[in-house]
Amino acid sequence: MKNTVLLVVLCSIFSLSILVGQEAPSTPMTEDQIQQMKEVQAKVEKAEKEAKKVEKAKKKAEKEAKQAKRLKDDIRDTKRSIERDGDRIVKFREKLEREGAKGKLSPKDIENLNEKIRRLETSIAKDQARLKKLEKK
Repeated sequence: MKNTVLLVVLCSIFSLSILVGQEAPSTPMTEDQIQQMKEVQAKVEKAEKEAKKVEKAKKKAEKEAKQAKRLKDDIRDTKRSIERDGDRIVKFREKLEREGAKGKLSPKDIENLNEKIRRLETSIAKDQARLKKLEKK
């Protein structure tokens, strides 16, 4: 589309230069020639405006596609984060059960594992709230 508009502009400029070049500098332009020049100029301006509209629409479409992709990626990343944190919680709980049953964990270790589990649970809750917001968009 851009090439077409450029071609129209160049053709109109070329035709204007031919019209101007054919006349002698001392002869005044006739009303028909003036009218033709105005028409050509109006067509050129219209083509330029149309080209700007096309470019603007193209940029807008690209921007919307980029935003959609970013949103899709954010949703995917948030789901992964929730899943990963859930897996870590399961791992810590299994460790608590396994090591606690054997008596290998000190009270401080048990407290640390429980704290990690609580932090991961709050992280999952925040990610789930974020995921709901993202999915609404």
